[in-house]
Amino acid sequence: MKTSDKASDNGSLSKSMSDSLNKPSLDDFQKKSQRPALSTIDEDVGEVKRSLKHYHLQMIGLGGAIGTGLFLASGGALATAGPAGLFLGFVVVGLAMIGVLEALGEMTTLLPNSGSFPYFGGRFVDASLSFSMGLNYAVSYSLSFASELAACAVVVEYWHTAPSTAVWITIFFIPSVVVLLGPVRFYGESEVYMSIIKILAFFGLVIVSLIITLGGAPKGDRIGFRYWNESPWVQYEDISGPSGRFLGFLSAFVNAIYTYSGAESVVLVSGETRNPVKEIPSVIKKVLWRIMFFYIFGVLLITLTVSCTDPRLSSDAGDASASPFVIAMDNAGIKVLPDILNAVILVSAWSAGNSYLYSAIRTVYSMALSRRIPAAFRRVNSWGLPYVSAVVCLCIGALAYLSASNSSYQALEWLIALTSQGAVLNWAAICLTHIRFRRGLKYQGYSPNDLPYKSKFGIIASWFGMIISFIIAFVQGFDVFVSGKWDVSTFISNYISLLIFFAAWIIWKVVKRSKLVTYKEMDFVTGRATQLNHKELKEKYRIENEGVSIWKRIYRSVF
Repeated sequence: MKTSDKASDNGSLSKSMSDSLNKPSLDDFQKKSQRPALSTIDEDVGEVKRSLKHYHLQMIGLGGAIGTGLFLASGGALATAGPAGLFLGFVVVGLAMIGVLEALGEMTTLLPNSGSFPYFGGRFVDASLSFSMGLNYAVSYSLSFASELAACAVVVEYWHTAPSTAVWITIFFIPSVVVLLGPVRFYGESEVYMSIIKILAFFGLVIVSLIITLGGAPKGDRIGFRYWNESPWVQYEDISGPSGRFLGFLSAFVNAIYTYSGAESVVLVSGETRNPVKEIPSVIKKVLWRIMFFYIFGVLLITLTVSCTDPRLSSDAGDASASPFVIAMDNAGIKVLPDILNAVILVSAWSAGNSYLYSAIRTVYSMALSRRIPAAFRRVNSWGLPYVSAVVCLCIGALAYLSASNSSYQALEWLIALTSQGAVLNWAAICLTHIRFRRGLKYQGYSPNDLPYKSKFGIIASWFGMIISFIIAFVQGFDVFVSGKWDVSTFISNYISLLIFFAAWIIWKVVKRSKLVTYKEMDFVTGRATQLNHKELKEKYRIENEGVSIWKRIYRSVF
């Protein structure tokens, strides 16, 4: 393919490739488009700043990948699902997560913006879906921030119970306000340091877990795969036969969704990234490898070092004493590390809360840009903070004080249910949006190779992710029906997000009379960030990596 010296100015790279396929290029269509660019914002409103660098994105993506779900809540899932059920649950949900991240990678690199989830739903499916996704995501993640604040207070009580829970919530609430109401680089830098702490802790736990499994702990007990051989599955609520084992397997899905949720937040910062076309694909590739390592390998180590029959896994403590890693250390005769791990759990809870609230704020801001909610939420201050959106989300987060009287483990269970339901519904909607995105490309005569980033698994991964996500969304609260332990608060925490999602969709559809965006109406040009396509970017990166050793390439892929 021939290119001229003016390729960087007029996008002839994409055009020459498109002409070879006898179809109009995305650049030709852009010239004909009379609609304003999506980045155009009223002068009195302002816009977010592209202040985040590559290492910020790396750590934000990874920070959402290591949290209280892995360190603490996975123990309860092991007790109800068994080692095989827990491990397979994380594998299945991990495959769905790959589809979500790859789908977002394709759409976000083509059209980078803050709060991309609801925006893409309105652009490629229906305005009612955009409103539903945005409202569900903002509400559930603001509530998750509140729950994480409450979790911080509970974790601290492992050491000191003198002040009331409300006092501890305030102590952690104030730093979050400082981080999230300041310039976006404050949030980026805080996530860098928090993620470093969590990564170091995880690698330490890997080493300790391997030592325990191989018999190097003080008690010298070589465990190996003993717990897998003894009871690979758990009969959920003593229900006999395959039904009990299957329900135990389903129970692992909820914890897996909660643990994985937040990893997709890396694309929410695309509108505040200096070079989204180059950085977002790189980050997504690395985050995929990292979360597979941290989640899958981490869960495998848990199943090897702790028996699913250990009664402490179902404890209501809510602190380090209920962590499967601490239980494994205690069983092996290691008495020094629980305090350290409790500190890591505390850092994880605070960091996860900030990540949730950041995502909620940018989602509200994106909804305002798309005219789904009042224009006041679009207002941005001089350093790029959507301050009206931030204040509203912080007010919802202040509901953490209402949970001060609840038991710690009950608060954690509500957190898992709320976050899992909200996350999985948006995963399903993201995959649906990507399916229509790909079909629209094909209808208009374009190839996925015209995109800055091309998903390795294409539309198949999105179909898989959507189906799995919808199934989990409807069955995650099965416990209140199957076990005969009906509880109103548990039912609400498991299904309130489902109600909000579909109620918002129907209300917008009826009131605004929105229609499905046809494949012909889909706009793949307005607001584009680049003229380079997937093949050209791949060739560009190949040239940049010429002469680089294989070890350095592996290092770049992982770190």
